Amino acid sequence: MANHDGDIHATKPFPSLKKLIIKKMAEWEYSQIPECDVFSNLEEVCIIDCPKLIGELPKQLSSLQSLEISGCDKLVLPNVQLRIFNGNNQQLSSLRKLKIRALKNLKDLYLEINRLTSLENLEIDDCGSLLPFPVSCLPASLKSLEYYKCCNLNLESESLQGGSPEFLRLLNCDSLSVISLGSFPMPKSFDIEDCNSFDIVSIPSCGIGNQSSSSAILTSLQSLCIQYCDELVSFLKGGLPAPNLTQIIFRNCKKLKSLPELMESLLPSLRRLDLDGCPESSASPREVYPSAYNPF
Repeated sequence: MANHDGDIHATKPFPSLKKLIIKKMAEWEYSQIPECDVFSNLEEVCIIDCPKLIGELPKQLSSLQSLEISGCDKLVLPNVQLRIFNGNNQQLSSLRKLKIRALKNLKDLYLEINRLTSLENLEIDDCGSLLPFPVSCLPASLKSLEYYKCCNLNLESESLQGGSPEFLRLLNCDSLSVISLGSFPMPKSFDIEDCNSFDIVSIPSCGIGNQSSSSAILTSLQSLCIQYCDELVSFLKGGLPAPNLTQIIFRNCKKLKSLPELMESLLPSLRRLDLDGCPESSASPREVYPSAYNPF
């Protein structure tokens, strides 16, 4: 059981507990949890808006699958790492979903993320001090990556090792000047919204660092949606080699001047092409790709 200070002192107070939500406890400062296997069946933990909370998660959370931390700045150590991971002692072997939001002091995360070998879904929201980490540090198990309001995002990678999520969403990431679709070798869906600094979408060459080789073929990409990106002007020359891409959506990109080149030959599977609120574009979707044009 827990005393009035939040300390848990019974041996196994919650043997069957699977979901734990701690929310809006403005004055809660500390929770001391014994070393024993207190939450052996815990599968989901949410800690939300507890600004004074310090301490660590239990070391044995072998069943934990989902973890959300939001608005808990004191859970960040002086060395700007997440306190709850507790170095190499933390056992989160089953964790599949991690959501981190509004941790203003968090700067270093990639070493912890790389150790989460079962992680499938990662969402990072409003962590403005977070240092960029390379794509190669993402766990290979990762399937979904969502970045919201993170100013220091870096999608560039010199290695094809590491994670290759299938679903990517970037919202309000204003540090991006170039978005490289090839940073993730196997994306199925790529959504970019309100990223107001990038002006070009690039597709890297097949040979890393060899600009003379042909563009990499994005065989997994099925959907590309870019909205409210005011500085986007164009794609790099050479087109978008995505033979399985079925839809492209451009909305409210005020400076977009041109669509990808060679669309009919490089995008044989395209079924939907939307171009809305892009007044600078000289291309007509009806002319560029008549069979995929969607006027609505």
